[in-house]
Amino acid sequence: MKLVIKKGTTSKRVAIFIQNSSVTTGAGLTGLVFNSASLSWYYWREDEGNANATVVTLATATRGTFASGGFVEKDATNMPGFYEIGIPDAALATGANWVCMILKGATNMAPLTLEIQLVNYDPNDSVRLGLTALPNAAADAAGGLPISDAGGLDLDARLDAAVSSRLAPTVAGRTLDVSAAGEAGLDWANIGSPTTAQGLTGTTISTSQVVASVTGAVGSVTGAVGSVAAGGITTASFAAGAIDAAAIAANAIGASELAQDACQEIADELLNRNIAGGGSGGARIVRDAVRALRNRVAIAAGTATVYAEDDATPAWTAAVTTAAGNPVSEIDPA
Repeated sequence: MKLVIKKGTTSKRVAIFIQNSSVTTGAGLTGLVFNSASLSWYYWREDEGNANATVVTLATATRGTFASGGFVEKDATNMPGFYEIGIPDAALATGANWVCMILKGATNMAPLTLEIQLVNYDPNDSVRLGLTALPNAAADAAGGLPISDAGGLDLDARLDAAVSSRLAPTVAGRTLDVSAAGEAGLDWANIGSPTTAQGLTGTTISTSQVVASVTGAVGSVTGAVGSVAAGGITTASFAAGAIDAAAIAANAIGASELAQDACQEIADELLNRNIAGGGSGGARIVRDAVRALRNRVAIAAGTATVYAEDDATPAWTAAVTTAAGNPVSEIDPA
């Protein structure tokens, strides 16, 4: 009888068949117990060198329960000749590739030999035979070995095809190089939702290549931008002088691009323009000049007073000079 058992297995029970040597039918011998007269059990391991065989101390046992050296009959009526034995742990220990055993000596008992090949794998492990270098998961399952449904599996070709289909749009007129030596700086964990620098300085990424979002500083963007969330662009977003007349195309801003309140603010600032030297505000502004044409103007004691729009609040004054035959010959604003 030959068995295959993993090295280092403990508490191992096996079934054996003992023939009755007193008959020629090959029938099994029944009625043996652990302490039957002259019954003995020995084993020989590959690593024992020149030592004699090792004796196993036979012991009583309960069917289905391990006992080192245990020996118990299975069923004398229905399975005559079958016994269950408990192999000592030392016989199966790591260090040898095989162990041979013999049970013999009882009356009418044909000697029984048992050869066990000790292996480094577990023949009863249906997933990976107990080999830690293989995934402990079913093939084609999460963490398991990949399989080829159609045959001819080429993982490298399939990976290249998958990456190329994701990054097929061109970058600055060329396709991204996905080889190990290509596109240094690409952070593949962020492709699809980039949050860190991707090593694409000096190139252009088309809108079809950014499938989620981009956060952080962006050097420059060319082409149309679909939309910007509220508060996305503020004055802090632009460096001084970033936008000037040269940056705005002719007719780029018309009435349709300006809200009503923006037009009013522009008009108000025009009225506040200093006609003496430019800039905003001052002693001589457009609003004050217009006031003299439309608002109340009063002259008293050589002073002309131009009023604000309520015709009650003085806006500015002027000295009035008179001459004979010409009641008002000069108005000199203060």
